[in-house]
Amino acid sequence: MIDDPQTWVLLILYFVAGMYFSSSETAFMTANRFKIRAKAEEGSLSAKLATWVINRLENSIITVVVFNNLAHLLFTALLTVVLVNQYGNDTGELLATLISVPLMFLFAETIPKVLGRRYSEKYALISAFLLVPLIIISYPVALFFRGIAWLMKKIFKSTEDNIFTPDDFEHVIETIEEHGIINEDASDLIISSLEFSETVVKDVLTPKHQIIAYDLSKFNTETFKHFVLSTHFSRLPLYDGTIDKVVGVILVREYIKHYQKKPNINPRAIMAKPYYVNYKITLTKMIEGFKKNNTHIAFVVDDKKKLIGMVTMEDVLEELVGQIAETSAPIKGGETNG
Repeated sequence: MIDDPQTWVLLILYFVAGMYFSSSETAFMTANRFKIRAKAEEGSLSAKLATWVINRLENSIITVVVFNNLAHLLFTALLTVVLVNQYGNDTGELLATLISVPLMFLFAETIPKVLGRRYSEKYALISAFLLVPLIIISYPVALFFRGIAWLMKKIFKSTEDNIFTPDDFEHVIETIEEHGIINEDASDLIISSLEFSETVVKDVLTPKHQIIAYDLSKFNTETFKHFVLSTHFSRLPLYDGTIDKVVGVILVREYIKHYQKKPNINPRAIMAKPYYVNYKITLTKMIEGFKKNNTHIAFVVDDKKKLIGMVTMEDVLEELVGQIAETSAPIKGGETNG
């Protein structure tokens, strides 16, 4: 047993220090820096100190890691000395290892990091009071390690990470919303646009078997007219024998205009060429493609150029802003091509 009160105090101090630095590291890495800066602008002292730390995040993290490792080292070393003095070298070292490793890993590392992530802003605001003077005092140490890091980046040709990440941008939007500058709908729309830029056509297409289209190999003026009027769509795909052979797209209003002058008009004479895209392209590029090709419908193919579905301008816009009350595309529902 440890009878010396001073030893107990030191062990507890090193252990608590390890908990503090572990939670602080995670808190400052995950905290919403824009909320903290907003509080700093409102006059909060803790937020001002936390902002000071965030503005020097690289030095701050180096300081935290160094002191955290030092706390772990001192705790383990002191515990080892005490146990070796009481139980001898072999037994003492074994006991020190069995006690310190799980104790420090679980209670001074894992749990504090979990709490630091969950309550990141609160931890950052509280820990900043002690962290600021430690960062100032240990600046030469941080500078030394930054020099080593810079040298390693030069050797391995590492590139700097983008400081302003998509997560940071979302934090900005959320903070602006909380301050009442924009409403929730506008906030959701902006954040959706971030996800929108990463979404690919495959995620929003209408599968091939759900495409509503007309088989020109079975063309008949009356059946085609009935098909056009019964679908209520403004654009209709046309295929020849099989849906895998889409040959064109007809604009319904153009067909009706020609039909009034010439009832037996063949849709092949007025159809537009089909526009094909790869299933991997992003929705952002899809919009550009629609504009460039002056169309609202694209047929999606896989890497082997095999048709797998269809995407419309409505599909793309719905992904960004939700359902659009429009019947401008031949898609959806339980209907199939048969």
